[in-house]
Amino acid sequence: MTDERREGARDVAPEGPDPAVSDVASYLLSVGRRADKGIEERQQQIKGLQREQKHLRAVVALVSGVTEGLDAGHPGAALFTIDRAKDARAYLREHHPAVDERVEELRAALHPKVDEVISDLPRRLPAELDTRGVSLDASSRSPKFTVERSFLVATIDRKTRQATVQTRGGKKEKVAVDADLLADNIAAAWRRCFDRPTDLPALARRLHDAWKSLARPEATRVSMPSLVNELRKRDKDFSVDEFAVDLARLVTSGPGAVAEAEHLHLDHTKNDAEGLLLPGLEQSGYFGYITFDEGGAS
Repeated sequence: MTDERREGARDVAPEGPDPAVSDVASYLLSVGRRADKGIEERQQQIKGLQREQKHLRAVVALVSGVTEGLDAGHPGAALFTIDRAKDARAYLREHHPAVDERVEELRAALHPKVDEVISDLPRRLPAELDTRGVSLDASSRSPKFTVERSFLVATIDRKTRQATVQTRGGKKEKVAVDADLLADNIAAAWRRCFDRPTDLPALARRLHDAWKSLARPEATRVSMPSLVNELRKRDKDFSVDEFAVDLARLVTSGPGAVAEAEHLHLDHTKNDAEGLLLPGLEQSGYFGYITFDEGGAS
């Protein structure tokens, strides 16, 4: 190319953006914005549908629980289901008030029937437990039904018309008051704690290892709460009530029965909150400290 042509080319202004391309780009940009808005709207719709689905499932659970309870002749279970279905009741009150009114009518009708069930528990519950291999304490009296010297307690609340089952050191569990269902829950808690083997040598080794990690030369006596916390760190399935049963079995195994526990000593505490009341050893009071006498070694 000659110098003249090069100079001429530099004098020509660069072409601007193609109007057709700009129009399409603007159009697509608006489409993208509308799509983003549509996505956001549909996400909100999905969340709303998920909330409604959750409420509807709660209603299904309410209806199923009530129906099953009534069909099985368990008025306590039917009432228990209604009283615990707070989310379902709130949804029905807001969206289907006529249905909620019928549920409330049923709830009121169940009250006298459940009161009869509660009044009959002193007669029916012992028999139901006997068929499950569990016996109430001789001192057991309504509204507190106790097993294994009050290691396990079922308390009847006449106001709420519900029962609470709890082992010593375990969590409270609210259950229906129908005699056979209550007996099932009591028996299940009893079996979990007492109807299982205990490897006493392995237990003694675990106790020693936990104690050794906590003991100090100047203080070899370790508090029971500290020991329990250490055992809980080492075992995600640890439970205080089962541990109390196992420890009682170890303590009552007899001299020399478990070599690994030869140097184990338990000391009492006057502070009940800081100790363990072992099943079968209630007369000994609360054990609050553990020591392994190793001649000064820790």
